[in-house]
Formats: sequence, structure tokens, C-alpha cells
Amino acid sequence: MSRWDDYAEAELRRVMGYETIRHPIHDRWQGGEYDALRHLPRSTKRTLTGARFLTPRGLQPDLAADLIGMDVDDAVEWYVKTCLTVIRQRRRIAHWRRHHKLALRNGFETYWYYRKAYLEQRKEAA
Repeated sequence: MSRWDDYAEAELRRVMGYETIRHPIHDRWQGGEYDALRHLPRSTKRTLTGARFLTPRGLQPDLAADLIGMDVDDAVEWYVKTCLTVIRQRRRIAHWRRHHKLALRNGFETYWYYRKAYLEQRKEAA
């Protein structure tokens, strides 16, 4: 776990509280404030929506920008970058926990020892 990842989640919570940004699909035809979100790749929007960082009841981007203290484009860019960092860290922790539980279930201290024994067993079987 790097310090930046811990910092990202703490900074996001400090600046935004528990607020999110409203997904652009919920405010169609509202003008240029959603352009920064509309130009994101579809996969990024799906990732942010799945992690509940873009929600139907979130703040409009201009209100979120006032909360963050930047103009709309920079605020949305900061928000997306920070949210993706938080998501990456959550996935990394989940991945580590999954490997750790697998190793413990099979009687090993760490995943490294489990993987080493598994590969040796496969090599002997071949």
C-alpha cells in the first residue's frame, strides 16, 4: 500500500465529504458543465458508476467544482483521477486478501509459498 493511495482516499473524503458527482445521463441537455464527464471513455464511466462515485443523486459538476475549489474541467479531472486511484487501491487490497485466504486455506503462510508448492506439484505431474 503506497502513501499516495491512502492519501487519495483521505483527500477525497476530506474535500467531498460523502458527496459524489451526478452521472451525466441524469442531466441531459444541461449545457457545458457535463462536457468533461461526457468525454470520458465509457469504461471509465462504468468503473466510476460501479464504485458509486458517479450517482443519480450526486452534485452537479459546477457545485462539486465549487466544493473542490477549482474550475469545472480541472475539478472533474481531479475527481476522476482521485477516484480511479481509490478504486485501484481497493482492488489491490481485495486481490491480496483473496490470495492470502487461499494460501491459509491450503496450509501455507503466504501466497508465495502456496504458489511455489503448486508450481512444483504441476512440474512433477507433467
